[in-house]
Amino acid sequence: MSRQPGVVGGTRWALAVVLATSALTACSGTNSGAPTASPGASSAPSTTPSASEAPTATAWDPPDGAIEPNTLPGYRKPTQLADGSWSRPQVDGGTIRWRHTNAAGDTLRSVPTVPGLVFGPPASYSEVPGVLTFRGGPQRGNAGFGEAEVKQGRLSLRWTAPLGRLRSFGETWPGAGWTGQPLLVKWPEETRKAMGLSEDFAKDGGVEVLYPAFDGRIHRLDLATGTQTKPPIEVGYGFKGTGSVDPRGFPLLYAGQGLPDNSGRRGPWQFRIFDLITNTQAAMIAGSDPSAYRRAWGAFDSSALVHAGTDTLLEPGENGVYYRVRLRSQFDAPARSVSVAPEVTRLVFESGRSSRFGMENSQVAYRNLIYVSDNDGNLNCLDARTLEIVWSRSIGDDADATMAIEETPTGVYLYSANEVDHRGFHQQVSNIRKIDALTGKVVWRYDVGVEFDESVNGGVLGSLLVSEREDVRDRVIVNVARTRSGLGGTLMALDKSTGAPLWSRPLDPYSWTSVLYVPASSGKTYGVFADQAGTIHLFDPRTGEDVDTFATGANIEASPAAFGSTIVVASRDQKVYALTIS
Repeated sequence: MSRQPGVVGGTRWALAVVLATSALTACSGTNSGAPTASPGASSAPSTTPSASEAPTATAWDPPDGAIEPNTLPGYRKPTQLADGSWSRPQVDGGTIRWRHTNAAGDTLRSVPTVPGLVFGPPASYSEVPGVLTFRGGPQRGNAGFGEAEVKQGRLSLRWTAPLGRLRSFGETWPGAGWTGQPLLVKWPEETRKAMGLSEDFAKDGGVEVLYPAFDGRIHRLDLATGTQTKPPIEVGYGFKGTGSVDPRGFPLLYAGQGLPDNSGRRGPWQFRIFDLITNTQAAMIAGSDPSAYRRAWGAFDSSALVHAGTDTLLEPGENGVYYRVRLRSQFDAPARSVSVAPEVTRLVFESGRSSRFGMENSQVAYRNLIYVSDNDGNLNCLDARTLEIVWSRSIGDDADATMAIEETPTGVYLYSANEVDHRGFHQQVSNIRKIDALTGKVVWRYDVGVEFDESVNGGVLGSLLVSEREDVRDRVIVNVARTRSGLGGTLMALDKSTGAPLWSRPLDPYSWTSVLYVPASSGKTYGVFADQAGTIHLFDPRTGEDVDTFATGANIEASPAAFGSTIVVASRDQKVYALTIS
């Protein structure tokens, strides 16, 4: 589903007021302890995973390098059908079918393998300090870089910078929206010079804020001052998702277009690649793709990943196409030139529940395995090297929130959550799951009652958050929208082992932003999120209680990012805010 604004013309969307209680479901049964719904609420369904889904508690000690699908428990070789497509059973019943296509939409009987397309540990993703993609890297762990010097636990305004607005589909889209996370980049010296960024910029710290926004511009700002580092890149069509910067330090920005209309002027859907030396578009992938099962909507809300070793970009499309792109990139810093010549391989898929198609969340990567869910509730695990679907399962509904992943001594686990979209009034519950990332089997499920609204869904829209920092390593932070009538929401911490709530706090109003961890040099971890009233919260993730707040006065749907002690996020009042934690 295309994300619509939470506030349009100053009037909030009407809300449904039917509620459901919350329930925890685990392999061992159903436990209590969920947030309490309003009086008169209906009861959420509680479905215990079958014995066939119960994970095995075996030690996890994989070899270095790629995960070979045929070594995973329960793996069966897929079947190639007469038309060249492939199929395999889904974990929870049904069948997933996929095919690879060329630019004309023709099925390919085979696709090239990329043997080295294996992501290393999160810290190895980028050679460049900063936050270069949504949630920082392939495991989408956190949108922060470095540590903050926190003594008082206070938020103060450092600067603001203006953004514009755009009229699209008869509505006004001001500032930045979901997911809308800024990118914070400390460029290598040779790249900074090739782009013509000033010596004063370098002396101020040399961190650039790159912000694709609703107004159809990519804004370039100095993190230290908020002033422009270069004029914005004028595109003319709005961005809703989060861009990505090339992790090799190449002056390349990858950003998917979210809106094709500017005041009645229609343009093509494109995933765009920008040359940051010349401030121009260098290449694109068309969202109106003959391969797509969803032809009418070609947006790209997902944030791309770039694998440096194989010069490969990976991007899910809201048209239902998964793109693997050989970039064929070249960067000559002394000559001040950069180029790409994309060579695209496509994957399209459908299951028995497919009708809407499209992927809006940002893929998660563990080594060569890619995890992405779609608008129909299919969660797929792909092998990036071969574009085989390794396993697939249902998660019940549209899932736009980007997953969290962790590797432990006993296994690799995904944390996934959905919203209430195509289930409508029939099942008003958001399902939060811990899933074995190697088999697709559910470890536990926790259900939260939410409201259904046809235009603005209730449920989990912000990314789930886990960390290995000592003081928060036992919990997953989840931000749930519309858990009470009106604009109510809930922020909660669930025990990673059991799914039981560690704490839960009501939000009024709710929040769509992805929660950010800010690690302090003292060893303490702070959390940051923003809400629909425009309040930025600095909170204690051990208790959920606010440490400090800062009010902007306008809806914030975008997700914050941090570099050291500086937090950056944009709101719907057409401003970028930079705050300092002191």
